[in-house]
Amino acid sequence: MQDLNLNSIITNDNGSLKLPSWNHNIRFKRVTQTNTVKLAIGSKFLDGSSRICLSNASKQLKIFDSALNNLVSSFEFPHIVKLYGQILDSSFVYLCTYDGTLKIYKADFDVELVSLKLHNRVINHIEFCKKGSDSWYVVSTAVNKTLNISELKLSDAEHQLVPLSSITIPSNCTSLKCIMWDTIQPSIFLTRNDCSQLVCYTLNDTGSLSLAYNIALNTAQFSTYSFEIRSLCFTKAPDGTPFLVAATSHIPYMRLILIRPPMDEPLNGVKTYYDRIVKNFATSIPQTFLSQPIMRYLPATDGMIVGIDDGVYAFDLQKAESWKLDFHSATVKDIDVAASRMVILFSDKCVEVWDTDSPVDH
Repeated sequence: MQDLNLNSIITNDNGSLKLPSWNHNIRFKRVTQTNTVKLAIGSKFLDGSSRICLSNASKQLKIFDSALNNLVSSFEFPHIVKLYGQILDSSFVYLCTYDGTLKIYKADFDVELVSLKLHNRVINHIEFCKKGSDSWYVVSTAVNKTLNISELKLSDAEHQLVPLSSITIPSNCTSLKCIMWDTIQPSIFLTRNDCSQLVCYTLNDTGSLSLAYNIALNTAQFSTYSFEIRSLCFTKAPDGTPFLVAATSHIPYMRLILIRPPMDEPLNGVKTYYDRIVKNFATSIPQTFLSQPIMRYLPATDGMIVGIDDGVYAFDLQKAESWKLDFHSATVKDIDVAASRMVILFSDKCVEVWDTDSPVDH
């Protein structure tokens, strides 16, 4: 990897995988730029993209219209709320408290339905995965190096949050994704500090969390650490092939690694895969040891969005090209994405809402 230049690509797919290509006919249109939301620390869409919910250091959640012009409602809590949002495509919302408790509410944060202390310390990552028509798997990690899975049931007859399994992981989680293939068990993909492997957990026959396999993201078979994964996204190729995109800690420029996880292969004991990297992209996205990139897949453009220290970058997976977008230039603290819209929170408290304009005629 040390011999790669900026435009080099490591590839294991022999050209067979057709990757999504950035739609350059799409143009970004700024809906709003504001600095009037004081002490904002988090930004999330609600109801698709019809409302925007901002959390602040004053222990409040403020819900605005889609352009941040009008305050719809405001809620105060006894603690700062960092992790919160809508549960997938449901009408329910959640928030995590600083003592490791998960709370579930109706469409707004006013009627609490269920609450459960999942961890003894602060929750740093949480994922929801659809299980049934009115049930979800809830996967979470905390700063005390624990991984939990619970089952959330929300129906007219019951509101339940039931813990299923909990394990200790060797180091703190840096990114987390929960995916349901065509099976009844979730695949939980996790990356950690001081580890260059993507690990996958699932529920075994006894209902306990179990390590299914590892995917090595470096070529050293006798070392599990040379860089870290700082952000992880799930998306699909045009033919439906699922893959994961990992943003690395490489400096001075980030790399993006495209991974095809095994789905149909039988597992006989815990295996480490060394052949699941489809592509390893060099980028022009600068970062330092302290950078905390936020990567999202933007469906309207069929490409990746990366928020970093000096603003927002785009990445075309097919052409392996990255470029800086003409957005506000400051450290990105949070990004949320709807089908064609983004809300971005910056470290200087600037909040921008961007939409994708209609394709340009040729």
